[in-house]
Amino acid sequence: MGKLFKNLEEVLCVVVLSLIVIVTSLQVFTRYFLDSPLSWAEELARFLMIWLVFFGASAGIKRKAHIKVDFFLDRMPPSLKKMFSTLGGVLVVGMLLILIYQGTMLSLKMATVSAISLPITWGYVYSAVPIGCLFILLRLIQYRQY
Repeated sequence: MGKLFKNLEEVLCVVVLSLIVIVTSLQVFTRYFLDSPLSWAEELARFLMIWLVFFGASAGIKRKAHIKVDFFLDRMPPSLKKMFSTLGGVLVVGMLLILIYQGTMLSLKMATVSAISLPITWGYVYSAVPIGCLFILLRLIQYRQY
């Protein structure tokens, strides 16, 4: 179980990206070879891409792969550098908490609105925001990148 949690984002990214490739390939095949496109494939691929972005962002936190600009931070004295690094971390955590809360409220609000071509509601799609931000927040805390 520990290894699964350690690599959870990567596993989810591989699964979701594989689903996107399969659905998109199926859409291309049915559109161009069978002349009968699937009505739901594009919408599903779009929804999966939204989830992929949040899982990928969490994996980026874990691998310290996100871009940051240290130009000014590197030119500060150590005491100011530590203070601004801490302030930046607090701002990121604060923004994630806001996104978790607001994303949850939006997901609940959209739980009754149906998707156009899939038998799901928009609540499932919008729940990528709070769940993804929770993953990011947990990885920030776990890897002490705040």
